[in-house]
Amino acid sequence: MAPLTSRIDTRADSFQANAARYDDLLARLRDRMATAIRGGPDHLRARHRDRGKLLVRDRIAIRPSWSCRRWPPGGCTAAT
Repeated sequence: MAPLTSRIDTRADSFQANAARYDDLLARLRDRMATAIRGGPDHLRARHRDRGKLLVRDRIAIRPSWSCRRWPPGGCTAAT
């Protein structure tokens, strides 16, 4: 198989700018994913707990018959 050739100049200013923008967007995505995995922003989780409520993950933990098979978009469904 013949190797693929490319005319992309990775030292060009436009390439460097695009790479920097991509890295910034990737960092923001990873930060948002970490927040979602924690169950939301810390201040909102604290407010929820201060009201005496359980977070979704805590409710699922005390109800083992529920199964989280699809995330996202399906979320948790009650297993029968």
